Amino acid sequence: MPSGLVTFVFTDIEASTRLFRALGDGYPAVLERHNELLREAWHRHLGVEVKTEGDAFFVAFESAADAMAACVDAQRALAVEVWGDGVQVRARMGVHTGLAAPKDGDYIAYAVHQAARVVGAAHGGQVLASPDAVDAAGEVTGIEFVRLGRFRLRDFDEPTDLFQVAGGPVQVEFPAVRAIPAEGHNLAGPQDSFVGRDTDLAGVVELLEQCRLVSMVGPGGVGKTRLAIEVGLHVAANNRDGVWLVDLSSVTDGSQVAAAVADALGVSTAGTGAVEAVTDHLAGAEALVVFDNCEHLLDFAAGLISEVLERCAEVTVLATSREPLALAAEAVWRLGPLHESAIELFVDRARRADARFALDAENREVVAAICDRVDGLPLAVELAAARIDKLTPEGILAGLDDKFRLLRSRRRDLDERQRSLHTLLDWSYDLLNESEQAALRRLAVYADSFSIEGAEAAAGWGTVDECDVAETVWTLVDKSLVVPDTSDNESRYRLLATIRTYGRERLEAAGEATEAWQRTGAWLASRLGPQSDRDPSWLRNTHVEADSIRAAVNALTDIDVRLGQKLACSLAMLHDADGTYREGIPEIADYIQRLRAPSSDRCALLGQFAFMQTQRRLPIDPEVLVEAQQLVALGTTEPDWCRGRLATAVALSAYESGDPGHALQMAEQALNGDLLTHERARWLSLLGMACADLGALDRAVGAWREELGLHVELGDPKFISTVEGNLAEAFLRLGNRREAAQHQLSALEVGVQWGMAQVVAFALIVSARICAAENRWADAVLLHTVADDILDDLALPLHDQDRQLSDDMLLEAESHLDEIELESLTSRGRDFELPEAISAARSILEPLKDGARAPTLA
Repeated sequence: MPSGLVTFVFTDIEASTRLFRALGDGYPAVLERHNELLREAWHRHLGVEVKTEGDAFFVAFESAADAMAACVDAQRALAVEVWGDGVQVRARMGVHTGLAAPKDGDYIAYAVHQAARVVGAAHGGQVLASPDAVDAAGEVTGIEFVRLGRFRLRDFDEPTDLFQVAGGPVQVEFPAVRAIPAEGHNLAGPQDSFVGRDTDLAGVVELLEQCRLVSMVGPGGVGKTRLAIEVGLHVAANNRDGVWLVDLSSVTDGSQVAAAVADALGVSTAGTGAVEAVTDHLAGAEALVVFDNCEHLLDFAAGLISEVLERCAEVTVLATSREPLALAAEAVWRLGPLHESAIELFVDRARRADARFALDAENREVVAAICDRVDGLPLAVELAAARIDKLTPEGILAGLDDKFRLLRSRRRDLDERQRSLHTLLDWSYDLLNESEQAALRRLAVYADSFSIEGAEAAAGWGTVDECDVAETVWTLVDKSLVVPDTSDNESRYRLLATIRTYGRERLEAAGEATEAWQRTGAWLASRLGPQSDRDPSWLRNTHVEADSIRAAVNALTDIDVRLGQKLACSLAMLHDADGTYREGIPEIADYIQRLRAPSSDRCALLGQFAFMQTQRRLPIDPEVLVEAQQLVALGTTEPDWCRGRLATAVALSAYESGDPGHALQMAEQALNGDLLTHERARWLSLLGMACADLGALDRAVGAWREELGLHVELGDPKFISTVEGNLAEAFLRLGNRREAAQHQLSALEVGVQWGMAQVVAFALIVSARICAAENRWADAVLLHTVADDILDDLALPLHDQDRQLSDDMLLEAESHLDEIELESLTSRGRDFELPEAISAARSILEPLKDGARAPTLA
């Protein structure tokens, strides 16, 4: 028996108990043959058999090189032996070198215990060696030593390297070593910095302290794996038996999930089922197991996790998936896109591509726009930032018009799915069933959020039953492809822009685009078309659907022009209600150029456009009026509102000509004709304005009262507000402040209900003039400054006479106030928010309508 520096070999048969149960009476013969083969190997290489116990050998060698060769020979002999009846005998072997001396036919040395720990980390068919044994062996012909990493082994003071001894037919590929890595986990060290998820990191770590199963759910590319690794690194020290990452992305067969877990844990499945091997290994362990990428194996992963939680009381599980596991023990952490920190992530990754890149005042806005265009999805942000070595930020932003072409990576260390945003979305799409795929691509017609009713209109046809749409939408929410949107205090949903772009691509490929756009456009028109604007909910709902209406108009240009015209008219009316003529006029002009088919809807669109031009004090395009009138003459106009809009434009055009006498004649002539209700109301409006300009205020009041009655009959609140404002102006000029306040307050309440900021401004102007008439000059200046500020934001000028009246009033106010007062009032007025402006107008008008004096504001 060697003494001094001795190399010890320990061996045993893997799963020997199960082998014994399987062979029964045949086991002793198999064990005897195993012992013969090993003893022959020990003898050939001068090994001394110290003891044998059951199926285990303890052998001592004077030479470490001989010990290595003996183990390789022994494994070769076991591998080539024909055992019969499907039997395979696989032995684990461990080699360690240390100081020792024999005593009474045995060894009592610390190195013996260490050698036993080395074999405990091995798998059947594998030879593991400590660094001491490898160093002592030096170079051995035909044998190589493969470093497997550093591991925590009992009886070793510090984590130690382990080497696999490879030579000849000895198997090279084995599961992970059956030992805890030195760091307490098997997580690959991140090659990039952790950016933007500190709140999520803290939240998941805290949740893991409270729940044994946490599922981190989110769309592809949102950074679930990266966060899971960071969580694992953060809690590794708190788990006595380590943190173990199981990557399921490459597992295609659900029956192999347990085998993948066993492989990650370093658990042998020889002679037993993988589930049993995993749960036996984890029983009594205090560990965190991370199941990464569960979505394509959801049932299998959930089944195994349920077994682990039930049978392994101290094991905690963190799962990442596109959707929850639907287990009772599950706590779900939904991971959304980055927001402000997306810029930080872009800068960090851009500097990796080009160390000279820096965020500055010039490119910050462009970088923010890039992050917004890719929804703040970390993968998309990283792929975009990686282009900084070839493109400027402006070039990257422009390239996102074809984002799937731009957002690719050539990095060799990335998973294939992570190299392209398109490939990642293909992965998610392919996991859906047929109905879910159809619903997802059809819902992509919505440019913003949508309701369940809207989803039913867009998706509920063909292969998707309308009754099933709600459940399908909720399923897509679970799968992180549809996002709940509660911004409008109702249940609405939306697709991220990248998923929307992908969905529309799939919609075209499926040949469903035409029908999907027509169905969606028809549903939008039925709710929000130009004949639906009689209720304040129309304005709110049209605001909510505005972007989707725009998308539908653009798509319908080549599909259904008339439906496109109808929806374009709704957008024109929305600009009118909001007073956003500066943005609205060029948008509607573009629709007029593209949607040219003759129809009543085009006539309404032309009339509304002409009216918008008059509101900005712009000359009406004569071609627009001529075409609209031709459409009326051809009988293409159907509803009253259509001809009414045209009459509005013509009447206002006459008024803006600057000749009130001529406008009066036109109004009188028109009113003597055969008019529809809307048309008559609009010509009465012109009659009142012309009379007011000519000083015939009583006649103006009569015309506007009749107009007000018609609009009440029609139920048209927006025009009611306008007429009430005109009456307030007339009574103010007549010196009847009480009547003026009453009408202006009525106009204000309608404007507030409809969100019409310009009506608030007009109410403030009337309030200012009332204050001026009472010599309350400070209040007059304050209120008019607020009104001017609102109108400036809307780019909405006052009519000439109104502007002159205001200028005269403000000029007189200047003679009653000193320069410091004026500057203070002007500054204060510009700081008013809209709710404060509304409150100020009410505080003046409400007391006056009851004959009381209004309080002082300034």
